[in-house]
Amino acid sequence: MKDCVENVLKNDNCVGCGLCSQMFQGYYGMQLTEQGFFRPKKFKEINNKELEETFKELCPGYIRRKELDSDKNIGIWGNYVSLVTGYSANEEIRYKASTGGTLTSVLLYLFDNKIIDKVLQVQANSSKPYISKYIITTTREDIINSIGSRYAPTFLFSQLNEIKNNKGKIAVVGKPCEIATLKRYVEKYEIEDKIFCYLSFFCGGTPSLNATLEILEKHNLNKNDITELKYRGEGWPGYFKAVNKNGETKKISYMDSWSKQLSKNIQNSCKICTDGIGEMADLVFGDAWNLNENGKPDFKEKKGVNFIFCRNKLGKEILDNAVKNNYVIIENKNLDDAILSKMQPYQAKHRKLVYYKILGKKICLRCVPKYPRKLFKNFSKSEKCKNKIKETLLSIKNELRKK
Repeated sequence: MKDCVENVLKNDNCVGCGLCSQMFQGYYGMQLTEQGFFRPKKFKEINNKELEETFKELCPGYIRRKELDSDKNIGIWGNYVSLVTGYSANEEIRYKASTGGTLTSVLLYLFDNKIIDKVLQVQANSSKPYISKYIITTTREDIINSIGSRYAPTFLFSQLNEIKNNKGKIAVVGKPCEIATLKRYVEKYEIEDKIFCYLSFFCGGTPSLNATLEILEKHNLNKNDITELKYRGEGWPGYFKAVNKNGETKKISYMDSWSKQLSKNIQNSCKICTDGIGEMADLVFGDAWNLNENGKPDFKEKKGVNFIFCRNKLGKEILDNAVKNNYVIIENKNLDDAILSKMQPYQAKHRKLVYYKILGKKICLRCVPKYPRKLFKNFSKSEKCKNKIKETLLSIKNELRKK
C-alpha cells in the first residue's frame, strides 16, 4: 500500500513545496528530478499513521482550500478590502524589479521601521545563479538583492526550522500555494505568532529548471560560466538576462523567455491550480499591464506598474503606511474586477475553466486535491460550452499521455 506522500506523486498532484520532507524527516527528502522539478525522495517506510492523517490536512496535493459558506459572496478575484495600482517611490528599485517594485518597497518599509527583522524569500544561488532557493534575509542589502521574479522550482519548507526558531518577526514572500500551505501548518501547530505577514503574487505556474537551461543552451550560454541570471527586470516587462564570467551579457525578451519557453514547461499540478492569485496572503502583487487599442495587454517596454490587492485589514494597514512613509506611490485607487480581467486575461480565463481541467483529470480516475468545487463551477457559467469541452478534453489528453 502506498503511503500519503506516494499517493500525491502517483496522482501527479505534487507542487514541490517540501512539506513532506519536514513532516517526515528521515523518511523523505527533496531532490531535483530529471524533469527539472523538486520532488520527495523516499528513504524508508513511514510508520506513523496519525502523522500521515495530519499531513493530508495540510499538503496541497490533498487540499487547496475547503468549501466555505461565504464562498457564495466571492468574486473571481477572491476576497479583498482594496485593489489599487502603484509602484515603488525609489526609481532604481522600480527599474530593477520585475514590475513596479512595490513588493520590495513594502518589505523595506517593514524592515526599516523595525516592524520585521527578517524576510523569507527567494534568491539566486550565489555559486549557481541558474538555481533558485529560499533564504532568510536579515539585511536591507539582501532584501534588495532578492528583487525580481525567479521562474524556477524552489521549496519554501526548506526554511521551516528557521521559522520555528525565529525569535523576532518575519515576513514571508511565497507562491500562493506555498502561502496557503504554510498558513495551514502554523495554525495546526499554533505557531502563528512567528510570522508577521504573508506577501504573494499572481502566479502562472512553476516552470521546470530544464526550461531555464534550454534558454541558456539555445543562446549558446554555458550554465557553468554564468555569474548572474535574472528572469525579469531593467524595464517592464523587462528581460531574461544572463552574464558570464567574462562579463558578456545576453538579454532575451519577456515574450521569448516566459511566453515561448518557461510558461510552456510548468509542472502538471499547476495546470489544475485553483489559487494562482494569492487568496490566503495579506498583500498580493502583479502586473497591471497597459491595454492596447484592442483592450489587450501591451508588452512594450515601459516603467513598471503593479496592481496591489489588500486581502485583509493587516494588508491595507501595511500598504497605507508604506505610502504615508514614501516607500510606495499609488497611481489608481479605482481599479475594478472588470479592468483587472483585461490586464490579466490568463488568470481570469483559468479561474473560469479550471473546474473543467479538474473534471478531465477525475474522468481519468485520478485523485484531485480538495477545492471549493461549487465556487469554481459558478465561475464557469459565463464561459462558452465549447471552451469547457475543450479544456476537459485537453486535460484528459494530458493525463492519458502520462500512462
